[in-house]
Amino acid sequence: MIDPPIEPTTINELLVHVLNYLKGLVGILGVIFIVIGGIMYMLSGGNVQKIERAKKTITCAIAGLAIVLAAPTFLNEILVIVGGEASGLGGPTLQEIAINVLELLLSIAGTLSIISLIIGAMWMMNAYGNEDRVTLGKKIVEYSIIGTVIAFGSLIIAQQVAQIIGS
Repeated sequence: MIDPPIEPTTINELLVHVLNYLKGLVGILGVIFIVIGGIMYMLSGGNVQKIERAKKTITCAIAGLAIVLAAPTFLNEILVIVGGEASGLGGPTLQEIAINVLELLLSIAGTLSIISLIIGAMWMMNAYGNEDRVTLGKKIVEYSIIGTVIAFGSLIIAQQVAQIIGS
C-alpha cells in the first residue's frame, strides 16, 4: 500500500491544515505591515498626510491580526452553540442554545469594551492639547462604560427571567 503524500486523511483534517497554514501566513503579513507602518511613521518627517497614512497602515494591520486570531475562537463558540452535548436527544435544548448565544455575545461585548476603553485612552493621551480629541476620547470611554453596564444588566435580567420561567 502506498502512503498518502500529505498527512491529513479526511477533508476536515485537510481544511484544518490549510487554515492553520493561512493563519500563520496572515499573521506574518500582519506583523510585516505593522513594521512597515512604523517605518512610514518614522520617515514621515512631520508630514501630516504621511503620519495619517502610517497610522491607517498600522490600524488596518492590527485589525487584520485581530480578525485572524479571533476567527478560530468564534468558530469554536459557534460549534459549541449549535453542537451541544448536554441534551440526551442528540442536540442542544433551546435553553442551552440561548445560554450559549448569550455567553458568546457577552464575551464579544466585554472584548469590545476593553478595546474601546484602550482606544479612548489613546485618543486622550495623543490629544496634544487639542480639546476636541480629548472630548472624543472621553466620549469613547463614557460610551464604552455605559455599553458594558447595559450588557451586564441584560445578563442579570436574562438570568432572572430564566429563573422565573424555569421554576
